This record gives sequence, C-alpha cells and structure tokens, in this order.
Amino acid sequence: RLAQLRLEEAIEALPVGFELWDDENRLVMCNSLLREQYPAVAPLLKPGVSFIDIVRGSMRLGGERIEAAREQEWLEARVAQRASSSAPKLQYQQELARWLQVYERRTPSGHVVGIRFDVSELVQREQQLREVNTRLATHEARLRAIVTTAGTAIITADEQGRMHSANRAAEQLFGYPLHELVGADIFKLIGDSRGGSRERQMETFFGAAQAGEGTNEHEILVRHRSGAPLALHLSISRVFVGDEREFVIVVTNFSERKRYEDELRRVNNQLASTSTTDRVTAAANRQLFDQRLAAEWTRAVRTHQPLALLMIDIDEFRRYNEHHGTIAGDRCLHDIAQVLRRTIRRSGEIVARYGGEEFAILLLNTDIKGAEAVARRCHGLVASAQIPHGRSETAPTVTVSVGVASVQAAKSLDAQMLVEAAEQALVRAKKAGRNRIERALAPA
Repeated sequence: RLAQLRLEEAIEALPVGFELWDDENRLVMCNSLLREQYPAVAPLLKPGVSFIDIVRGSMRLGGERIEAAREQEWLEARVAQRASSSAPKLQYQQELARWLQVYERRTPSGHVVGIRFDVSELVQREQQLREVNTRLATHEARLRAIVTTAGTAIITADEQGRMHSANRAAEQLFGYPLHELVGADIFKLIGDSRGGSRERQMETFFGAAQAGEGTNEHEILVRHRSGAPLALHLSISRVFVGDEREFVIVVTNFSERKRYEDELRRVNNQLASTSTTDRVTAAANRQLFDQRLAAEWTRAVRTHQPLALLMIDIDEFRRYNEHHGTIAGDRCLHDIAQVLRRTIRRSGEIVARYGGEEFAILLLNTDIKGAEAVARRCHGLVASAQIPHGRSETAPTVTVSVGVASVQAAKSLDAQMLVEAAEQALVRAKKAGRNRIERALAPA
C-alpha cells in the first residue's frame, strides 16, 4: 500500500497529463493535470470508465453528431487508433486554446499509457519564427531585387578575394558574363597595375575593411574586357553573412558617381542593417540592443566604468491606438523614437525599441546622476513634441514614464541586473501616476 501511495504521489507530481488504461480500454488512473487539460470531460475521468464513454461524452459536449448506423463503427475505429503508432501527435485543445503533444504506448500486458505535454509556447514560437523567416525572406528578396536592378555595379567577395556574386550592372561595366565572374579572383577586375604580391594587393584594396575598421575607398584606372580604359571608384565594406565575413564592393564610374550616390548609400545601409533595425521606428531593434548591451558590459567590466540604462514607456499607448488608430500609433512610435535619439551624443550609445511601446537607452560610462539628467532631457523633449493624445487620463499630449538605473560593472555581476533594476524603476514610475521619472531604489 505504501508503494502504491508513493506511485500515485509521483504520478500526481508529474508536470504532464498522465493516463493509464487497462487492456479493455477502461481507465485505471489519471492525474489532476490531465483533468485540467480536459475540463469538459473531467467529471467523467474516473477509474473504471470506458474510453468509448469518454469519447461519447466529448462528442455530446462538442455538439458533434454522427449517424447512429455509423457511430459504433466510428468509435471502434477510434479505439483501434490508440497507441497504434509510437510517433507523438499534436492536438489542439479548443476549450483552453492550448496545444498538447500526445504520446501513447501499449505495455506488454495490453495496457495503454498516455502522457500529454503542453507545448503551446513552442507552437507559438514556431509560428512566430515562421512569420519572421517569411519577413526575412521577403526582405532578402527585396534587397536582392534592389541590388540586381541597381544601376551601380555591386560585387561580393570572400576573404580570399573570390567573387560570390555580381549584378547586371557589374557585367555591363566590365564586359564579363556572370558565369565568368562568380568564383573568379576579384583582381581579375581590379588588379593593381603596379604589380606586387598577392598579400600587398589584398592589403591595398581591403586593408581597413578587412580589419573591420571602416570602409575602403579607392579611385583606380582599369580596363574593360574589350581593352577600353575605365576610371572607377571602389567602396569596399565588410559584412557578416551568418558566421562568415564577406566584402561588398560598390563600383561606379567617376562620371556617374553623383547620379547614383543616394542609391548606393541606401543599398549599403540596407545590407548593413537587414536584421538590426526596427521597421516601425527606425531605431535599433531588441536583437541589436541585446548584442550591444552584452558587448558594452564586457568592455565596462574591463575598464571599470559604470553603465546606465533608461527604460521608457509611452503612457496609455493602448488607449492612443484605440482612439487614433494603429497607423497613427505607428507614427507616434516613430516620432518618439526620433525624439529619444536626440538625447544621446556619444558614439556607442544606443536607442532601441525594447518591445511594444517600450524603449531602452544604453548610456556608456554614466553614473546615476548623469543618467537622470538624460532622463529629464528625454522627458522634456517628449513633452515639447506636443503629440496630441485624445484618450489620455494623464495629459492632453503623449507622455512617457522613465525608469533609471546605473551599475558599476564587475565580473561578479551581469548585464541582466541592470535591465531588471531599470524595469523595476519603470514599474514604480507607472504605479506612481505615470509621466514621471523614477530611479533604481539602490545602486548595485
């Protein structure tokens, strides 16, 4: 009896729905989590009840009707399906709007054991990931179309100087078909007329870009495939494609430089910011913020400097969307982001959309007093923007609440501590009536 009791306690403590049926498809036992997963039929889940009775009860509750002549045949087929495969089944629980992963196994004695995992979060993440991948694919296709149809020659090459891609403008400019460019040495096109070793050529053309220190600019004289001279301007930048580094080489004739200058800048910016810019606000996105926070925290630990963070939330933004509409809401988010960007002045500092209507500002080498000064500047600039808010209970215009924190970086701490401190301060600012600034209760 003690062993039985311990077994029942263990099954009850499982973080999954558990069920055990005998060889005649009668319920032997189940835990309370299974009943929570199926609240409509929970009163029926008692030892001794048959599986067919459970299915019939579920059909009645769900309003499902099957002709009497076919009902028994359908029920027998449903029973035969049980534990017929070792593969898990994904089941949508409509009552709770949850997804369950169902595993059923038959024991040597003919019993059926079932467990049911709640995988709703995994399914939602998969759906979100699918949406993100779709958006990225669309964005990549758009970039590819821009690059392909651009009137300026654009070439990509790896760190050994082998060309990976070239657009139609590059084919026309140099006179080589695409199949002769892809895989060929870049110096086939831009070789140093002064000669020299391969290492010297790489250093000449890719030096600063190769080291990740900026963009290389060159004005060179080369020849078209036909032998005609070409006076070209090269702009060489390094980008990351996954874990690999590539060079983007933009080539223009001197005579066409001015005409295509704006287009080149737009293409380069799109190539550099494919996955780091928030589409609505044009500020940094959450991914870039997390990367920069991690990098600056490491640097601050090394240099023994403080790091500060402002968490900023637009007050009553849901009411704003309901009253003014989502298009106006997106415009409001964009305008607030631009206002906040005016408050940072040092290289390396960042304004990011942290999520929804919440923004984050990362400040380097800044103590709590300095961070509060920036927070006051943010607060004042937003108020000066005078963006009307027709449903606010706080003010007739859009306002923000700000949480401020500053931490002396150290190896014994982590960057998440700074984020949590700023978020807690923001929560206090909103609870205290919004449209205000609160600092972290105590420095870390």
